[in-house]
Amino acid sequence: MNNKTQNQENGNGIFTLPPVFTYVAENAVFVLCETSDNETCHIKLKYDYIVSIHSDNVRERSTIITKDCKLTALAPLNDILDCLPANKFARIRWNEVLNLTLVDRIDANILFIGRNSYSIDKNYAEEVFQAFHIVDKDTVYHLEPSSYHDAIFLRVGEVYRRIKIDEILWIESYHNYCDIYVVGNARPLCSVFPLTAWQKILPEEHFIRLHRSVIVNTNHIDGVQSGTVFIRDYLFKIPKSHRHIITTHFHLFQRNRQKLNLTR
Repeated sequence: MNNKTQNQENGNGIFTLPPVFTYVAENAVFVLCETSDNETCHIKLKYDYIVSIHSDNVRERSTIITKDCKLTALAPLNDILDCLPANKFARIRWNEVLNLTLVDRIDANILFIGRNSYSIDKNYAEEVFQAFHIVDKDTVYHLEPSSYHDAIFLRVGEVYRRIKIDEILWIESYHNYCDIYVVGNARPLCSVFPLTAWQKILPEEHFIRLHRSVIVNTNHIDGVQSGTVFIRDYLFKIPKSHRHIITTHFHLFQRNRQKLNLTR
């Protein structure tokens, strides 16, 4: 447990909990908060549930913004931040911490979570942007392969939009650009980078190149039949020279017509 303050035993032999402590088993943190009836209790907050944390004027208090409500925490901002994973949360201003995994759009030094916007102080901008996999002309050939459950940010119009790797269905190449088909999008997203660049970024254990113009996410393949794979209502033909990738990436069971010799 990563606790800022150790549990202490009072005169009655009862242990008192620190204002904030982690609960690793459920990816959560317990924070001492005020309730609506002016009582106090430790509230369990899962990491993905916390949106932002603000430092109040009162030194030992903070305001936690969650997806559903606002909480008054009886712990300073620094103590709460110490108990949160560094790969998910970062300081965007001296008095504000943001959950970077919830950011869905980036426009210059402004981060968006849904309809809410958050400005990044220039003193923290470099550290914050290092947490994002931003695909642009300066990084596309230098990014390391992403984890399947990571996300990348791709320029769409005037902003960079968050794309979860595991929600990419397939990528199709047309000369010098690609169409990226994503779960939940009626239309593909356009990318000005070639398929070879995407093949370098995407984790190879989940994405296979069927032929020169298509990469597919194997976890979204719904069916395989004689050199053809199906995703949703679309089918993709595989050239004979590439059909070995089917047996490489899938466990195919075929009937063995020969009798097994069980005698020794």
